[in-house]
Amino acid sequence: MRPLPRCPALPALLALLVLNAGCGERVPPARYAVVQRELAWTARPERPDPPLSLTWDFSDGAADLAGFTSPGGSPPVLRDGALELAGLDRVALRTPKDAGLNPDLHHQLVFELHGEDVTHLRLRWRGTDEPFDEGRSTPGLPLELDRNGDGVFSLPISDLRGVRHARDASEGLVQLELAFEGGPGSRPLVRIQRLALVSGFDQPSPGPTRLERHGIARRGTALALPGMLSAELAPGPDDRLRLALAPAGASGPTRVVVQLAGVSQPLAELALAPDAGWRELSLSLAPAHGQPCQLQISAEGEDGLLLLGSPLRLAPSDRPRPPVVLYLEDTLRADRLSVYGHPFPTDPALRRLAAEGVVWERAYGASSWTRPSVASLLTSLDPLAHGVTTHLQRLAPAASTLAERLADAGWITVSLVTNYHGGAWAGLDQGFDVAAEPTAWGASRLKSTLTSALVAEPLERLLQEHRDEALFVHVHTLDPHEPYQPPGELLYSLARTSAARPPIPGGREREDESLSYDAEVLHNDARLGALLQALDATGRADDTLLLFLSDHGEAFGEHGAFRHRQSLFEEELAVPWVLRWPGRLPAGARLSSPVGLVDVAPTVLGLLELPAPAAWQGRDLSAVLRGEAPAPRDEPVLAHLTDEQGRQTLAVMGARYKLLAALPAQATPTALAAQAAQDAPPGQSAPASSQDGGALVARALYDLDQDPGEQTDLLGTPPGDAAAAALLAWAEARLAQGRRLALDTESAPMDEATRRWMVEMGYLGR
Repeated sequence: MRPLPRCPALPALLALLVLNAGCGERVPPARYAVVQRELAWTARPERPDPPLSLTWDFSDGAADLAGFTSPGGSPPVLRDGALELAGLDRVALRTPKDAGLNPDLHHQLVFELHGEDVTHLRLRWRGTDEPFDEGRSTPGLPLELDRNGDGVFSLPISDLRGVRHARDASEGLVQLELAFEGGPGSRPLVRIQRLALVSGFDQPSPGPTRLERHGIARRGTALALPGMLSAELAPGPDDRLRLALAPAGASGPTRVVVQLAGVSQPLAELALAPDAGWRELSLSLAPAHGQPCQLQISAEGEDGLLLLGSPLRLAPSDRPRPPVVLYLEDTLRADRLSVYGHPFPTDPALRRLAAEGVVWERAYGASSWTRPSVASLLTSLDPLAHGVTTHLQRLAPAASTLAERLADAGWITVSLVTNYHGGAWAGLDQGFDVAAEPTAWGASRLKSTLTSALVAEPLERLLQEHRDEALFVHVHTLDPHEPYQPPGELLYSLARTSAARPPIPGGREREDESLSYDAEVLHNDARLGALLQALDATGRADDTLLLFLSDHGEAFGEHGAFRHRQSLFEEELAVPWVLRWPGRLPAGARLSSPVGLVDVAPTVLGLLELPAPAAWQGRDLSAVLRGEAPAPRDEPVLAHLTDEQGRQTLAVMGARYKLLAALPAQATPTALAAQAAQDAPPGQSAPASSQDGGALVARALYDLDQDPGEQTDLLGTPPGDAAAAALLAWAEARLAQGRRLALDTESAPMDEATRRWMVEMGYLGR
């Protein structure tokens, strides 16, 4: 197993809080809640900040070619709205030396082109007073052009890493070379319509924008150095202000003073090194004595920006707001846990959690892969309603998420995500004050999925530092996702267990993979155990609502497939869901009715006595968990899968029977609604589908009570057909509801770093 690399963002996560008690007054021991998000900043002096992004648009034929050079081949020329390069085997373009490139400010290289006889791109870069060399270059990146030879490409500047001890682009970057290559004897022709170095710090409109530093994103504003920002506050006498600061693009230290106008003693004074990550401050507003005041932040530095993120004003609250931890372990099938009957000891910590809480014995993911399933978890919408069913889609801003609802109710919201499908690329950072993305953990460098080890300490520190504040933390760990690379000692401990292992088709290699999978489950369980111990040590265990679950399972040949996103059989769909909240939920309870991830968000709000949005499709099961209502055994659960070939499948899990049904590939919510309206006779509603026609087509039916392995299809038998008809009718009604709630998703461009991660994780072909 390769050791996990040290992540540059971990120090920032481990130091998420620096307390400053203002004038030395002790902050009263009260439960604090957020009462104000975002501040109306005014810049001094008032000046419009020029855009940081560098863009050369050649399409109008008026772009300036000064500084652009072409080593080898013909020089670049403007022709018919494009910068044209032609040559033998390869053509290259170098950006102007004096363009003002800064890897701290310019985050994405974006270019739009037409290519002929060209297959790959290589990028080289150099720092100040340095030559281009092969140590500072990328391998050949495939250029996937459409049938007309056109394409738009994006590459993170942070992904330009040196080899053979050469410096990374982040350590110095003044010029780029783009080399377009074909095969031997080729004559590449490249016509570039637009080339841009895009800054994520450009604010498209007044108000806060998304600011990312070392993989950790916050909403806020950027201040050009030197400069000052001020904002009016109306605090209570015991209020506090949380604020995060970070430098960007600075060549030297950034000196910052935070103070209240008219108060001689600053609230904070600090110096930020040029490569510093986010520095969080918690500032007492007691010096304002409960009166309206002006907060002033002045920053001095030779150049660059000061980023101001996640400004939150907190006040004491009489209403209890317990910590909420949503711990998601990726790719975890329920039957590989002893809590769910596995004969191997893969989950000693989860056994403790289950003994102290409630276990849903039949919980289901919304799909058999991460992106749609986590979207359903956070939005309480079925996949065909939220629309995030492929890796090309991201959640629409119009969606209402669990994080947004808790933020509105006064919680600080933080996500620690190590799977790209569960973060900003999928639009699932929506509503989080602080979003630690996979890049914060070095995702593009990782060759292991044991990310629970990286998340554990920042999670424990968060709970400790926010111990008197309302806090919601969503944790998404990757282990036991493939590639399976568990620590050897865990593999050995399971291998010598005397219990019989489940039979795995495919011979010894597949059996070893299955054992390695279990060992990664055990590895993640140890991190869960550390979390439970940390809650015990800080005295927060009895106060914390802790949920443990997964997004989907993993197949090991039970129905001929391996991994996930292959089917909607139980091995890929059945997941754990365990809750603990001492004193509020019964200890050791087990509930057997079918439930889905779509039910999680409304249940959390119900337990916290908060209303759920009317548009959510999931059920509030809080009364069931508290023992105040019977479990809803008669209501099925829906799952949906769009596979890599575009085929759509539904699974409908009832109290006893499970139906698998097919949808046409074009059956998006909008298309289904239009087709149903077209098929309906004048003056009548749309007809329901059946086994033989319409949108849904029954493919198989299983009796999970008698046939949990789904081996005997009951379609074509009288009881099977009757059960299928009932489940089809329910599914049609559910789809109709989804059509009314359907959101228009946004496109999700894939940069090269994400594409390589997708390949490494098995989502794309190698």
